[in-house]
Amino acid sequence: MSLVRLTDCDYATRGTGNGLSGVSFALSPGEVVILASDNGPDARLFLRALASLEKPLSGRFFHWDRELSFDDYRHLLPYKSKVGYIAADAALFGNRTLGENLVFAAHYFGAPPGDPEDEILALCDYFGIRDKLSQRPAAASPAEARLALAVREITKGPEIILVDRPGQDLSRERFEKLLEVLEQRRSRGAALVIHQPATDFFPGPERRRVHIAGGRLLEGKEVERFPDAL
Repeated sequence: MSLVRLTDCDYATRGTGNGLSGVSFALSPGEVVILASDNGPDARLFLRALASLEKPLSGRFFHWDRELSFDDYRHLLPYKSKVGYIAADAALFGNRTLGENLVFAAHYFGAPPGDPEDEILALCDYFGIRDKLSQRPAAASPAEARLALAVREITKGPEIILVDRPGQDLSRERFEKLLEVLEQRRSRGAALVIHQPATDFFPGPERRRVHIAGGRLLEGKEVERFPDAL
């Protein structure tokens, strides 16, 4: 049984992208998928589609073999609570401090058993942003805001974590720490889909490579025709 399964899904064009056509894709717990594309907006559209932030024009979307209904936003909330989405368009509340953002999200999404605030503080210590929690997002650096967003999404206890260019705005040290935390989550069963040009940063037999070209999702031998770098 797949954690997530899309069958013949079409998605409308966003910005300078091509849109997505005939997307069929299945994801199992603990898998790592490295996503590359000949068009950045198409890759980000695919991540948004997996996060249920885009309504398919046609096709079917399943979570644990239960088909999702996009007719009412409320029907999607149980699925959304299982998705960690780390991308530039996943905003923090600007009128709240970073700390308030994190605690609010942990309780709103129903974090796993235990004290979510303990896990939040531990991750903030690890990423070196604990002393920034009293600041609002506008006062934080791009790296601090991105790491706070990562903490928010990771501490939801998601089944699937979607990441757009994990190294964006981060130093090499912080980038490696984020990858380490993502690997820890994968080892506990979370699936990862990561949009990243270079495909050698997350080794392991579980890794899959997919490529979006001309609005179509390619896997297997089809991917070999494309370079790793965008």
